[in-house]
Amino acid sequence: MRLANFFRERLVFLFGLIAFSALSVALFLSIYLSNNYLNEELLKSTQESNATLTKIFSNVIYPDIQADLVKIEQNMNAGSDYSSNYHSINNQIRKFVQDTDILKIKVLSVSGLTIYSTDSEQLGADYSQNTAFQQALKGELSSELTLREKFSTISGEVFNRYLISSYVPIKIDGQIIAIAELYSDRSSSIKRSEEVLENLLKSLPEIFILVFILLLLSVRYLDSKRREQNRKLDIANNAKSEFLAVMSHEIRTPLNGVIATLSMIEKSSLSEENKELIDTAMHSSELLTVVINDILDYSKIEANKLELQEKPFSLQSMMKQIEYSYRPMIEDKGLKFIVKTLDMPNQNFIGDVIRIKQILNNYLNNAFKFTSQGSIELYCEALDEKTFKFSVRDTGIGIDAEGVDKLFNKFQQIESGSQRSFTGTGLGLSICKNLAELMKGSVGVNSIPGKGSTFWVEIQLEPTQETIDEENKSELTNRIELSKDVKILVVEDNPVNQLIVQKLLKAFGIAFEAVNNGQECLEYFETQTADLILMDCQMPVMDGFVATENLRQKGYQLPVIALTANAQESDKQACLQAGMNDFLSKPFKKDALMEVLERHLK
Repeated sequence: MRLANFFRERLVFLFGLIAFSALSVALFLSIYLSNNYLNEELLKSTQESNATLTKIFSNVIYPDIQADLVKIEQNMNAGSDYSSNYHSINNQIRKFVQDTDILKIKVLSVSGLTIYSTDSEQLGADYSQNTAFQQALKGELSSELTLREKFSTISGEVFNRYLISSYVPIKIDGQIIAIAELYSDRSSSIKRSEEVLENLLKSLPEIFILVFILLLLSVRYLDSKRREQNRKLDIANNAKSEFLAVMSHEIRTPLNGVIATLSMIEKSSLSEENKELIDTAMHSSELLTVVINDILDYSKIEANKLELQEKPFSLQSMMKQIEYSYRPMIEDKGLKFIVKTLDMPNQNFIGDVIRIKQILNNYLNNAFKFTSQGSIELYCEALDEKTFKFSVRDTGIGIDAEGVDKLFNKFQQIESGSQRSFTGTGLGLSICKNLAELMKGSVGVNSIPGKGSTFWVEIQLEPTQETIDEENKSELTNRIELSKDVKILVVEDNPVNQLIVQKLLKAFGIAFEAVNNGQECLEYFETQTADLILMDCQMPVMDGFVATENLRQKGYQLPVIALTANAQESDKQACLQAGMNDFLSKPFKKDALMEVLERHLK
């Protein structure tokens, strides 16, 4: 738990660090893009300003200087002097731009020749191959932002200035007659934006630290809310599980009286009608037991507390046990029961044999319920050395595609409402799916309406060389005669269950004594002895766990069998940890009690 908390705290910090890093990258990227955007907007606005200025120049100044510009171009081509024409127009152009931010202006002929420049040294320069000039000839504006370390302007040389140069077509009556190149000084604007960005960058560490703290606090707050929510959910789940466990105990206790009583009735002296009534009552009691078990399993699945109890077992023995249990019932209904194992290795595996049988029992019970004629087949096939596929095939009513899609959902049945043909909780197949997933497997069904269904489960099992606990083979062992000299102590507070156990032991011909709680059990052994104890777990004064622990501490090694309505695997483990030797869950039948006595008294 401490290790989990350690990693959880580090994960919260790591999440905050990742969020902080992402925010930092986003902020730097935003600053970079913002700077680019400002430059682009500055370039765009300057270009529009220069275009407007050029239109005014075209309309106001150019008509007056056009003749001189033509003469300058002619004299340049002829190699003649053009200085008088240049000085004539130079004064007019300088006066035009003196109140603007234009530092330099050039006029290019449509052939690309520089016919005027505020820098006279550039007169005659050829710009015909210049891309910006060519775009301007097509009527397209073009501008560029550059940093000039040294630049000649109308007023003289300047240094380290950000300049925007724009190529703008000069039009008269819609016709391009020349190109103007204007240089605008944008150093002050760019300097202001750089100062803003510089101040922002200086404050970034404080911003980052503040944001990181806020993120970390937010993450910790959300994590604490999540943990609080999980705690409340755990409390609710535990309360529900405890409630279901208590209800299970309270239902199983009287149900045990019903089933055990029915199993003691000697049928040979009854009429066929009475035998049928006894069988019906027994079947109904068994169905109620299945419903109780399903609800308990479902509650454990919801609370993520269902755990596998894996130990060595034999697949072949398991298949024989299932066949032994189901063949009489299936054949009594007039159905064929076929059991086949394909490519089955003769070795043991590690797995939860009880849960595997639970899945197959569910499949077989459904097949038995929905099949009125034909056959039921149980197959086990080795797909590889660790993967096994179990299938139950029937010739029953079948399922349509819509029904197949919802079969393994909890509380889902093919038919619903008061008119459904078959009863059930709708939990069995959902539990099968969860059990298969716990065993790294999967479930499925193939079905044709009116012809039958095949339910299958694939699971992973690890081969092992370990030997099998003889307890797992108990159903197949031959019955042995119990010694009539043994004596059993029954520790049970419920009068009905005490009476039932006494009747069963009397029917077995075994001597017994009965006490009402764990304290009376300890007092009994102060003066008397017994060969085995049938111990209830939940009793007033002293429960069965404490009584067993006291007996072991005093050195008593006789077998103690838990005889309780607490039916979960965790309950069984609690009994074994307290020092008990075995576990028999209520309700139980006569044969089940005989079996556990044989196991410990043989």
